Amino acid sequence: MASVVLTAVGGAVGGPIGAAIGNVVGQQIDGHVLFRPKGREGPRLSDLAMQGSDYGSPLPRHYGTVRSAGTVIWSSGLKETAHRSGGGKRSGGRTTTYSYSASFAVAFAGRRIERVNRIWADGKLLRGAAGDMLSGGTVRIYQDTERQRPDPLLQAELGIGSAPAFRGLAYAVFQDLQLADYANRIPNLSFEVISDEEATGDLIVADLVRAVGGRADASGLSTGITGYSASRDSDLAGILAGLSVVTPFSVSSSAGGLKFSVRRSGDRYSLNAGSLLPDRDDRKHIGERRRTGEETLPGALTLTANDPSRDYQPSVQRAVRAGAGGLDIHFDLPASLTAPEAKQVAEAQLAEMWGRRADAVRRLPLSALVLEPGDLLNVEEAIGGGDWHVRQTSIEALGLTVQLERRRGAARVLPPADSGVSLQQPDIPQGATELMVLELPPVGGEPRDEVRLWVAAGGSSAGWRRAEIWASPDAGATWQSVGIASTAAKMGVVQDVLPPANWAVWDETSDMTVELIDDQSLLTASRDAVLGGANMALVGEELVQFARAEQIDARLWRLSGLLRGRRGTEAAVAGHSPGERFVMIEPEALFPLDLPLTQVAGELRVKAVGPNDSLPVTEGVTLAVSGRALRPLSPVHLDVAPGEEGDLTFRWKRRSRIGFAWTDGVDAPLGEESEAYAVRITSDGYTIERTAHAPSLLLTAADRQAAFGSASGSLSVEVRQLSPLVGGGAAATRIFTDL
Repeated sequence: MASVVLTAVGGAVGGPIGAAIGNVVGQQIDGHVLFRPKGREGPRLSDLAMQGSDYGSPLPRHYGTVRSAGTVIWSSGLKETAHRSGGGKRSGGRTTTYSYSASFAVAFAGRRIERVNRIWADGKLLRGAAGDMLSGGTVRIYQDTERQRPDPLLQAELGIGSAPAFRGLAYAVFQDLQLADYANRIPNLSFEVISDEEATGDLIVADLVRAVGGRADASGLSTGITGYSASRDSDLAGILAGLSVVTPFSVSSSAGGLKFSVRRSGDRYSLNAGSLLPDRDDRKHIGERRRTGEETLPGALTLTANDPSRDYQPSVQRAVRAGAGGLDIHFDLPASLTAPEAKQVAEAQLAEMWGRRADAVRRLPLSALVLEPGDLLNVEEAIGGGDWHVRQTSIEALGLTVQLERRRGAARVLPPADSGVSLQQPDIPQGATELMVLELPPVGGEPRDEVRLWVAAGGSSAGWRRAEIWASPDAGATWQSVGIASTAAKMGVVQDVLPPANWAVWDETSDMTVELIDDQSLLTASRDAVLGGANMALVGEELVQFARAEQIDARLWRLSGLLRGRRGTEAAVAGHSPGERFVMIEPEALFPLDLPLTQVAGELRVKAVGPNDSLPVTEGVTLAVSGRALRPLSPVHLDVAPGEEGDLTFRWKRRSRIGFAWTDGVDAPLGEESEAYAVRITSDGYTIERTAHAPSLLLTAADRQAAFGSASGSLSVEVRQLSPLVGGGAAATRIFTDL
């Protein structure tokens, strides 16, 4: 019979109070339990922590605000996506990497909820309270309404008419959740669940009893708590006994169902010992029925509950009774309690256990029918004086039998308590994503025979974390996801105008003021470090390095000690303007985007789509692709040596797009399949074009006479190194006079 089971279970959790709850509840709803019984004492905090997938698993009923795991009720399995990048045949072929995602549904409540705030995956914040996802994918929340429709993803997967609506369950559908951060598996999810109503004792008790077909009057239990969960695999008596630890109450049976009353808050009555009725042995003066020895009572009580200040992670509070024995007991409650609240509950429960070590039974005349559970009774000169709680009443043999327990002291104010240190992720919305697409000269690691672009993404919000990069080579007709940018690039604008300077030496006369889009820092570096490649940034179209960075405001920096025109960008040293782009060239923060040679001279559209953005409405950037990193650098040291009989030999030094380090100190590697230069010589409107296969060209006096009609005068010379992939590179030019 349920009455026997509930009495035993309730007693294990709540002592005599729990036994009384179990007894009364069992008599009223014999044969009914809230969830599947497994011989458990009651709900435990661990019930809310681990996600399951067992078929038919009962779901918890949540009240107020709690953090709860759930049960996976549907999954489409893992989805594999291939991402191809890298160079062609010279650089070892393409590299193919794989990412994995999953679509699935998780049920987390067996009654209606108001909303879900935050969601955690494997303990890491996955979705903020504002609804922004921190990993790729989307989530839809269903609140458990009787009118909720099947999720569109389930309909697409299972078919119209075959997809369940899961009415009666609150659940979440995750679509294409990226699993890279979770070892390519569905993570253990937990939800910050907010129910429709404030969690009060009367609401919780009435709902639980009603859920098993019973009736209850709990109107007096108005004390509110932050949150409470009736966990899965728990019986009703165990749940109520656990709840009574947080909001103490007494329970009795009546014709209208169960009546719950707040302990220690009822009316106060006094009764003369002469009014006592005799018991079965014809005794009027009945002493204590039971008094537990102090050596068997706990000297300490440890209580674990979910602490809102710790993102509803478990917090442990401890109460100790000075001079008591060494017995230590533990309460693990599925309740949301602040540290002071949990400390108060622990101290009150320990005092309760000591206070109820003495109990008694009295027979009173029927005139005492006004007594109800929760009232205070003082029987003068009969049982040692003092107040006793009325725990239960029953009519027997024309008298009222009352079960009493010793009253403990009045409840204390909230005691000081510490939640302890916990690792919490700040819940800051991602905000808008800023995007810059760069076609740079070679900065290292580029493929030899493909075009590489660099995508810089970030945001002004401190919560920016990631964006999915999409590319379209056909003016937006089709889009392809090419990967995830998960490191914010350091970027912004230059407020002043960077003046021209000699790019061959340190520029110690110029500086520039940069405003970053976020609160990132720029660092000072030594000259040796700068010469080794540190602190390189794209300013407009010029690559600039700096040695000194001085912060002058929250996001404002002054940069000085400059090296100009780096990596062959000396042509951009002049012509700067205010408001130009500024991007730090840090490969770990830039997303590489490789394109085939067929894309050269075409346009590419790029979008950076944040976790809460959608591809169609996200603004993009359009870039005209030039193959800049594949083009040879301009030669340097262009000069001429006059020869005998009017011949001219033009000489120059080539530079290499793959040899900036100058590792051998002698010459730079060629960087092309063969060495070739296009030479263009102009004089008085006439032009000679030649191809040289060495860094020099002989122009004979006869050729000059034939082309220009004169063997003397000024000449304009232009030299470009040739690439078999993209044609001529940047030109070296010089005008020679009096030749």
